[in-house]
Amino acid sequence: LAVVALARETPSERMWLLAAVAVSAALLIRIAALPLGFAFIAYLLWRRPPRIFLLAGIALIPFTVWMITNTTMDTGAGVYFSHLQGKYHDNPLGFFLAQLLVESKALLGAWLYAWLGDAPTPASKWIVYAFGIFALFGWLVRLRILKFDAIYMAAYLIVLLVWPHPEEALRYSYVLFPLLLLYGFLALLRFPAMIANPQAHVVASIGTFALLAISMAPTLMLNIRYYTQELSKEYSDNKHTAEWYSSDRRQAEAQAIFRTRLLHHLAALSSQVAVKDCVFAIKPTIVTLYAKRTSYASPKSFKSDDEFWKESTKCRYVYVLPFASPSYHEAFYPLSRLGSRAKLVSEKRMTEDMHSPLVGALYEISR
Repeated sequence: LAVVALARETPSERMWLLAAVAVSAALLIRIAALPLGFAFIAYLLWRRPPRIFLLAGIALIPFTVWMITNTTMDTGAGVYFSHLQGKYHDNPLGFFLAQLLVESKALLGAWLYAWLGDAPTPASKWIVYAFGIFALFGWLVRLRILKFDAIYMAAYLIVLLVWPHPEEALRYSYVLFPLLLLYGFLALLRFPAMIANPQAHVVASIGTFALLAISMAPTLMLNIRYYTQELSKEYSDNKHTAEWYSSDRRQAEAQAIFRTRLLHHLAALSSQVAVKDCVFAIKPTIVTLYAKRTSYASPKSFKSDDEFWKESTKCRYVYVLPFASPSYHEAFYPLSRLGSRAKLVSEKRMTEDMHSPLVGALYEISR
């Protein structure tokens, strides 16, 4: 966003080229950056900088090539688009209207949680809601004059409202909150009293900041307490996860144990899986990162038996997890499809007791 803004203010072809490269890199890093690409193309069409087609190509062609390649492999971008198609296929309008309502509530909850955590007071909630109204007003003002950051936020919000998984609203909306914070304070500039009296704007900004700080203070103090809580070195990394700061301390500690033991087990897979072999998983990026072995998404549950078994020949192993995901609605998937052809290699549980809950398990797929 900053590079594109500089390109607009600095009449330099080099700066526009740098902006295009930055957008292209962002798109290749995360598909969630796709709204950035949409916003950049819209901004180019409006501003008409020199060599506009070259800039558009630099921004989009690498991502387009990656998307086409991954779509044919049923991974990456192809998974997301096929997932959307599956959800909206039967009744797109009806599904979208229901999704719009649910997602709007989820985004409102995400905005509140970002400020106050999971235990807000009634007074602090209304302060944050009120500031949110100011933030939306500030955004609409900038959107009206087609500022790039406001166009990006509009594109991002559309993607969020369409994406059929409101449970992911919090993590996807974090990138918007810094902009909304800025918009909230910029909105104060639009009031006639503030325009006529610059000192009044300073006072209003300080007052607004003070109200927000007071509202956040209880949650902040609790988080400081959780951060300074003594933990063994084995579990201390969990202080850098959002789950550790839940007000449900028993759940937070259980999550810390689960995460630590899962990562330890994944790290041990390098001694159990040969470098030439790959592993199926519902979260393949996690397996690749921590096990240092190639991992692919497990064959989808809606595949026919013939398709499932054909795809399952790609990898020798599968790593199962005790939870579902937006793409896989069944815990321990795909054990139910593999049946007796899944042979246990190793497993990890919450404790050393063999009857305690399972954290993760590696199975070999017999042929």
